[in-house]
Amino acid sequence: MDNQRKADSLDNGLLFAIGLVTFVITLLQINMNDPTQVIEAIPFIVLGILLPFVVGYLGGSIEFNSVEERMRGWIYFLIGTFSYFAFFATFRIKAEYIITESVFIFILICGIITTYALLKWSNRVFNIQNPSIQYAYSGTALGAATCAWLLRILTSLYFDFQGKNVYDLITTSYASLLFWISLSLFSFSIVVICEKASANAFRNRLELPKLSNRIQRLFFVKGAILGLKLFEYSFGYNFKSLLLWICSFVFWFLGCLMLVAKANPLSLLFFVLTIIPWLIATVIFYKTPMNDFKGIDKVLPNKVGYLLLVSVCVVLLVLGGNLVSLFEAIILTTILYLLPYITPKKTKKE
Repeated sequence: MDNQRKADSLDNGLLFAIGLVTFVITLLQINMNDPTQVIEAIPFIVLGILLPFVVGYLGGSIEFNSVEERMRGWIYFLIGTFSYFAFFATFRIKAEYIITESVFIFILICGIITTYALLKWSNRVFNIQNPSIQYAYSGTALGAATCAWLLRILTSLYFDFQGKNVYDLITTSYASLLFWISLSLFSFSIVVICEKASANAFRNRLELPKLSNRIQRLFFVKGAILGLKLFEYSFGYNFKSLLLWICSFVFWFLGCLMLVAKANPLSLLFFVLTIIPWLIATVIFYKTPMNDFKGIDKVLPNKVGYLLLVSVCVVLLVLGGNLVSLFEAIILTTILYLLPYITPKKTKKE
Protein backbone atom coordinates (compact mmCIF):
# COMPACT_ATOMS: atom_id res chain seq x y z
CA MET A 1 0.00 0.00 0.00
CA ASP A 2 1.54 3.32 -1.05
CA ASN A 3 1.58 6.41 1.14
CA GLN A 4 -1.32 8.09 -0.68
CA ARG A 5 -3.62 5.13 -0.05
CA LYS A 6 -2.49 5.05 3.57
CA ALA A 7 -3.24 8.76 3.87
CA ASP A 8 -6.72 8.25 2.38
CA SER A 9 -7.35 5.49 4.92
CA LEU A 10 -6.21 7.90 7.63
CA ASP A 11 -8.82 10.42 6.43
CA ASN A 12 -11.54 7.78 6.49
CA GLY A 13 -10.46 6.71 9.96
CA LEU A 14 -10.64 10.29 11.28
CA LEU A 15 -14.12 10.86 9.86
CA PHE A 16 -15.31 7.49 11.17
CA ALA A 17 -13.86 8.17 14.64
CA ILE A 18 -15.52 11.61 14.76
CA GLY A 19 -18.86 10.08 13.77
CA LEU A 20 -18.57 7.19 16.25
CA VAL A 21 -17.67 9.33 19.26
CA THR A 22 -20.36 11.87 18.28
CA PHE A 23 -22.91 9.03 18.30
CA VAL A 24 -21.79 7.87 21.77
CA ILE A 25 -21.92 11.39 23.19
CA THR A 26 -25.35 11.94 21.66
CA LEU A 27 -26.61 8.84 23.47
CA LEU A 28 -25.17 10.13 26.74
CA GLN A 29 -26.86 13.51 26.27
CA ILE A 30 -30.23 11.90 25.42
CA ASN A 31 -30.15 9.81 28.59
CA MET A 32 -29.57 12.85 30.82
CA ASN A 33 -32.64 14.42 32.34
CA ASP A 34 -31.30 17.97 32.51
CA PRO A 35 -31.24 19.51 29.00
CA THR A 36 -28.80 22.22 30.12
CA GLN A 37 -26.10 19.54 30.55
CA VAL A 38 -25.67 19.60 26.78
CA ILE A 39 -23.24 22.43 27.46
CA GLU A 40 -20.76 19.71 28.50
CA ALA A 41 -20.56 18.61 24.87
CA ILE A 42 -19.07 21.98 23.78
CA PRO A 43 -15.44 20.86 24.39
CA PHE A 44 -15.92 17.89 22.10
CA ILE A 45 -17.77 19.95 19.47
CA VAL A 46 -14.81 22.37 19.31
CA LEU A 47 -11.86 20.04 19.94
CA GLY A 48 -13.30 16.75 18.75
CA ILE A 49 -15.25 17.81 15.64
CA LEU A 50 -14.55 21.36 14.46
CA LEU A 51 -10.75 21.60 14.79
CA PRO A 52 -10.00 18.01 13.63
CA PHE A 53 -12.22 18.50 10.58
CA VAL A 54 -10.71 21.90 9.69
CA VAL A 55 -7.07 21.05 10.46
CA GLY A 56 -6.94 17.31 9.74
CA TYR A 57 -9.38 16.89 6.88
CA LEU A 58 -9.76 20.24 5.10
CA GLY A 59 -6.15 21.29 5.69
CA GLY A 60 -4.33 17.97 5.75
CA SER A 61 -6.28 16.15 3.05
CA ILE A 62 -7.70 18.77 0.68
CA GLU A 63 -5.53 21.89 0.94
CA PHE A 64 -1.99 20.61 1.65
CA ASN A 65 -2.28 16.82 1.17
CA SER A 66 0.03 16.44 4.16
CA VAL A 67 0.31 13.51 6.55
CA GLU A 68 1.71 15.80 9.24
CA GLU A 69 -1.32 18.10 9.01
CA ARG A 70 -3.62 15.08 9.13
CA MET A 71 -1.94 13.92 12.34
CA ARG A 72 -2.37 17.36 13.87
CA GLY A 73 -6.10 16.86 13.30
CA TRP A 74 -5.87 13.55 15.15
CA ILE A 75 -4.15 15.30 18.06
CA TYR A 76 -7.07 17.69 18.40
CA PHE A 77 -9.54 14.82 18.10
CA LEU A 78 -7.96 12.61 20.78
CA ILE A 79 -7.34 15.40 23.30
CA GLY A 80 -10.83 16.77 22.60
CA THR A 81 -12.43 13.38 23.18
CA PHE A 82 -10.54 12.72 26.40
CA SER A 83 -11.22 16.28 27.62
CA TYR A 84 -14.97 15.72 27.10
CA PHE A 85 -14.94 12.57 29.21
CA ALA A 86 -12.84 14.45 31.79
CA PHE A 87 -15.57 17.11 31.90
CA PHE A 88 -18.27 14.45 32.05
CA ALA A 89 -16.60 12.74 35.02
CA THR A 90 -15.52 15.76 37.07
CA PHE A 91 -18.87 17.56 36.85
CA ARG A 92 -20.46 14.51 38.50
CA ILE A 93 -17.91 13.90 41.24
CA LYS A 94 -19.19 15.41 44.47
CA ALA A 95 -15.80 15.91 46.06
CA GLU A 96 -13.30 18.61 46.96
CA TYR A 97 -11.85 20.86 44.27
CA ILE A 98 -8.38 19.29 44.41
CA ILE A 99 -9.84 15.80 43.79
CA THR A 100 -11.95 16.83 40.80
CA GLU A 101 -9.03 18.72 39.25
CA SER A 102 -6.74 15.73 39.79
CA VAL A 103 -9.23 13.48 37.98
CA PHE A 104 -9.47 16.02 35.15
CA ILE A 105 -5.69 16.22 34.75
CA PHE A 106 -5.31 12.41 34.97
CA ILE A 107 -7.81 11.79 32.15
CA LEU A 108 -6.16 14.50 30.05
CA ILE A 109 -2.74 12.89 30.58
CA CYS A 110 -4.21 9.56 29.41
CA GLY A 111 -5.31 11.37 26.24
CA ILE A 112 -1.80 12.75 25.71
CA ILE A 113 -0.26 9.28 26.16
CA THR A 114 -2.73 7.81 23.63
CA THR A 115 -1.90 10.63 21.23
CA TYR A 116 1.83 9.94 21.59
CA ALA A 117 1.31 6.26 20.77
CA LEU A 118 -0.64 7.18 17.62
CA LEU A 119 2.04 9.64 16.50
CA LYS A 120 4.80 7.05 16.97
CA TRP A 121 2.77 4.61 14.89
CA SER A 122 2.20 7.16 12.10
CA ASN A 123 5.90 8.06 11.94
CA ARG A 124 6.76 4.39 11.52
CA VAL A 125 4.05 3.65 8.96
CA PHE A 126 4.70 6.76 6.81
CA ASN A 127 8.48 6.78 7.48
CA ILE A 128 8.48 10.47 8.46
CA GLN A 129 12.04 11.74 9.01
CA ASN A 130 11.49 15.51 9.31
CA PRO A 131 12.47 16.54 12.89
CA SER A 132 10.35 19.69 12.62
CA ILE A 133 7.18 17.67 13.16
CA GLN A 134 8.20 17.13 16.78
CA TYR A 135 7.85 20.88 17.34
CA ALA A 136 4.57 20.94 15.40
CA TYR A 137 3.06 18.01 17.26
CA SER A 138 4.19 19.29 20.68
CA GLY A 139 2.84 22.79 19.97
CA THR A 140 -0.47 21.36 18.75
CA ALA A 141 -0.81 19.22 21.89
CA LEU A 142 -0.03 22.25 24.08
CA GLY A 143 -2.62 24.34 22.23
CA ALA A 144 -5.23 21.57 22.42
CA ALA A 145 -4.70 21.09 26.17
CA THR A 146 -4.94 24.87 26.71
CA CYS A 147 -8.10 24.96 24.61
CA ALA A 148 -9.57 22.21 26.80
CA TRP A 149 -8.72 24.27 29.88
CA LEU A 150 -10.25 27.39 28.30
CA LEU A 151 -13.49 25.55 27.54
CA ARG A 152 -13.52 24.21 31.09
CA ILE A 153 -13.36 27.76 32.43
CA LEU A 154 -16.21 28.90 30.16
CA THR A 155 -18.48 25.96 30.94
CA SER A 156 -17.79 26.31 34.67
CA LEU A 157 -18.72 29.99 34.45
CA TYR A 158 -21.94 29.04 32.69
CA PHE A 159 -22.94 26.65 35.48
CA ASP A 160 -21.90 29.14 38.19
CA PHE A 161 -23.96 31.97 36.67
CA GLN A 162 -26.87 29.79 35.60
CA GLY A 163 -30.15 30.98 37.08
CA LYS A 164 -28.71 34.31 38.25
CA ASN A 165 -29.96 37.70 37.17
CA VAL A 166 -27.80 39.06 34.34
CA TYR A 167 -28.36 42.68 35.43
CA ASP A 168 -27.21 41.91 38.97
CA LEU A 169 -24.11 40.15 37.64
CA ILE A 170 -23.14 43.14 35.50
CA THR A 171 -23.82 45.75 38.18
CA THR A 172 -22.50 43.97 41.29
CA SER A 173 -19.99 41.37 40.07
CA TYR A 174 -18.58 43.10 37.00
CA ALA A 175 -15.02 43.05 38.35
CA SER A 176 -15.03 39.29 38.90
CA LEU A 177 -16.70 38.76 35.54
CA LEU A 178 -14.00 40.81 33.77
CA PHE A 179 -11.31 38.85 35.61
CA TRP A 180 -12.61 35.56 34.20
CA ILE A 181 -13.08 37.11 30.76
CA SER A 182 -9.47 38.33 30.75
CA LEU A 183 -8.24 34.92 31.93
CA SER A 184 -10.22 33.25 29.15
CA LEU A 185 -8.74 35.72 26.66
CA PHE A 186 -5.21 34.87 27.81
CA SER A 187 -5.93 31.17 27.29
CA PHE A 188 -7.40 31.86 23.86
CA SER A 189 -4.25 33.75 22.85
CA ILE A 190 -2.11 30.79 23.90
CA VAL A 191 -4.23 28.55 21.66
CA VAL A 192 -3.83 30.99 18.73
CA ILE A 193 -0.04 31.22 19.20
CA CYS A 194 0.40 27.44 19.44
CA GLU A 195 -1.82 26.71 16.43
CA LYS A 196 -0.19 29.30 14.16
CA ALA A 197 3.34 28.31 15.16
CA SER A 198 2.61 24.58 14.83
CA ALA A 199 1.01 25.01 11.40
CA ASN A 200 4.16 26.73 10.14
CA ALA A 201 6.77 24.69 12.03
CA PHE A 202 6.69 21.44 10.05
CA ARG A 203 6.93 23.34 6.73
CA ASN A 204 10.36 24.61 7.82
CA ARG A 205 13.54 22.80 8.73
CA LEU A 206 13.93 23.21 12.49
CA GLU A 207 16.89 22.03 14.54
CA LEU A 208 16.15 19.87 17.57
CA PRO A 209 17.81 20.84 20.87
CA LYS A 210 20.43 18.65 22.49
CA LEU A 211 18.81 17.10 25.56
CA SER A 212 21.43 16.29 28.16
CA ASN A 213 19.83 13.60 30.34
CA ARG A 214 17.38 10.72 30.21
CA ILE A 215 14.60 12.58 31.99
CA GLN A 216 14.59 15.28 29.31
CA ARG A 217 14.39 12.59 26.64
CA LEU A 218 11.23 11.04 28.08
CA PHE A 219 8.40 11.62 25.59
CA PHE A 220 6.24 13.61 28.02
CA VAL A 221 9.09 15.87 29.19
CA LYS A 222 10.58 16.23 25.70
CA GLY A 223 7.18 17.15 24.25
CA ALA A 224 6.69 19.78 26.97
CA ILE A 225 10.17 21.22 26.32
CA LEU A 226 9.64 21.44 22.54
CA GLY A 227 6.13 22.88 22.94
CA LEU A 228 7.33 25.54 25.37
CA LYS A 229 10.33 26.38 23.15
CA LEU A 230 7.99 26.87 20.20
CA PHE A 231 5.65 29.00 22.31
CA GLU A 232 8.50 31.13 23.73
CA TYR A 233 9.94 31.73 20.25
CA SER A 234 6.52 32.61 18.80
CA PHE A 235 5.56 34.82 21.75
CA GLY A 236 8.47 37.15 20.99
CA TYR A 237 8.33 36.77 17.20
CA ASN A 238 6.64 40.14 16.61
CA PHE A 239 7.93 43.01 18.73
CA LYS A 240 4.69 45.03 18.55
CA SER A 241 2.50 42.18 19.76
CA LEU A 242 5.07 41.27 22.44
CA LEU A 243 5.08 44.83 23.81
CA LEU A 244 1.27 44.98 23.87
CA TRP A 245 1.06 41.58 25.60
CA ILE A 246 3.51 42.65 28.31
CA CYS A 247 1.64 45.92 28.91
CA SER A 248 -1.64 44.00 29.13
CA PHE A 249 -0.14 41.56 31.61
CA VAL A 250 0.96 44.45 33.87
CA PHE A 251 -2.54 45.96 33.74
CA TRP A 252 -4.05 42.54 34.48
CA PHE A 253 -1.78 42.14 37.51
CA LEU A 254 -2.83 45.56 38.83
CA GLY A 255 -6.49 44.78 38.13
CA CYS A 256 -6.25 41.58 40.17
CA LEU A 257 -4.68 43.47 43.09
CA MET A 258 -7.50 46.04 42.97
CA LEU A 259 -10.06 43.21 42.81
CA VAL A 260 -8.66 41.62 45.97
CA ALA A 261 -8.56 45.06 47.62
CA LYS A 262 -12.27 45.45 46.64
CA ALA A 263 -11.51 48.63 44.68
CA ASN A 264 -13.93 47.62 41.93
CA PRO A 265 -13.86 50.87 39.85
CA LEU A 266 -10.06 50.69 39.59
CA SER A 267 -10.14 46.98 38.82
CA LEU A 268 -12.70 47.69 36.07
CA LEU A 269 -10.34 50.28 34.56
CA PHE A 270 -7.31 47.98 34.64
CA PHE A 271 -9.21 44.99 33.23
CA VAL A 272 -10.49 47.10 30.32
CA LEU A 273 -6.92 48.30 29.72
CA THR A 274 -5.95 44.62 29.76
CA ILE A 275 -8.49 43.28 27.28
CA ILE A 276 -8.23 45.86 24.50
CA PRO A 277 -4.41 45.77 23.95
CA TRP A 278 -4.41 41.99 24.32
CA LEU A 279 -6.96 41.61 21.53
CA ILE A 280 -4.98 43.99 19.30
CA ALA A 281 -1.74 42.09 20.00
CA THR A 282 -3.37 38.75 19.18
CA VAL A 283 -4.68 40.09 15.85
CA ILE A 284 -1.24 41.55 14.99
CA PHE A 285 0.46 38.24 15.75
CA TYR A 286 -2.08 36.21 13.77
CA LYS A 287 -1.53 38.37 10.67
CA THR A 288 2.27 38.18 10.93
CA PRO A 289 3.85 35.64 8.51
CA MET A 290 6.02 33.03 10.28
CA ASN A 291 8.62 31.67 7.88
CA ASP A 292 11.79 31.79 9.94
CA PHE A 293 12.49 29.67 13.05
CA LYS A 294 16.24 30.19 13.09
CA GLY A 295 17.82 29.53 16.49
CA ILE A 296 14.74 27.93 18.04
CA ASP A 297 16.81 25.02 19.35
CA LYS A 298 18.77 27.44 21.56
CA VAL A 299 15.67 29.14 22.99
CA LEU A 300 15.08 28.66 26.71
CA PRO A 301 11.41 28.96 27.76
CA ASN A 302 12.34 30.89 30.92
CA LYS A 303 10.42 34.11 30.30
CA VAL A 304 7.13 32.46 29.41
CA GLY A 305 7.54 29.97 32.24
CA TYR A 306 8.10 32.84 34.67
CA LEU A 307 5.00 34.70 33.44
CA LEU A 308 2.91 31.54 33.69
CA LEU A 309 4.06 30.89 37.26
CA VAL A 310 3.29 34.49 38.23
CA SER A 311 -0.13 34.13 36.57
CA VAL A 312 -0.86 31.02 38.63
CA CYS A 313 0.13 32.93 41.80
CA VAL A 314 -2.19 35.81 40.85
CA VAL A 315 -5.12 33.48 40.13
CA LEU A 316 -4.60 31.79 43.50
CA LEU A 317 -4.54 35.27 45.06
CA VAL A 318 -7.91 36.14 43.54
CA LEU A 319 -9.41 32.83 44.62
CA GLY A 320 -7.85 32.88 48.09
CA GLY A 321 -7.36 36.59 48.78
CA ASN A 322 -4.01 36.24 50.60
CA LEU A 323 -1.62 39.02 49.57
CA VAL A 324 1.24 37.75 51.74
CA SER A 325 1.20 34.34 50.06
CA LEU A 326 1.14 36.03 46.65
CA PHE A 327 4.27 38.08 47.22
CA GLU A 328 6.06 35.14 48.87
CA ALA A 329 5.29 33.00 45.81
CA ILE A 330 6.37 35.74 43.38
CA ILE A 331 9.65 36.31 45.27
CA LEU A 332 10.39 32.58 45.25
CA THR A 333 9.52 32.33 41.54
CA THR A 334 11.76 35.33 40.76
CA ILE A 335 14.69 33.78 42.65
CA LEU A 336 14.26 30.51 40.76
CA TYR A 337 14.12 32.43 37.47
CA LEU A 338 17.25 34.49 38.19
CA LEU A 339 19.25 31.62 39.70
CA PRO A 340 20.78 30.42 36.38
CA TYR A 341 21.90 33.99 35.62
CA ILE A 342 23.55 34.72 39.00
CA THR A 343 25.20 31.31 39.43
CA PRO A 344 28.86 31.50 38.34
CA LYS A 345 29.65 29.26 35.39
CA LYS A 346 32.46 26.79 35.64
CA THR A 347 35.40 27.61 33.41
CA LYS A 348 37.34 24.91 31.66
CA LYS A 349 40.90 24.46 32.85
CA GLU A 350 43.44 24.88 30.14
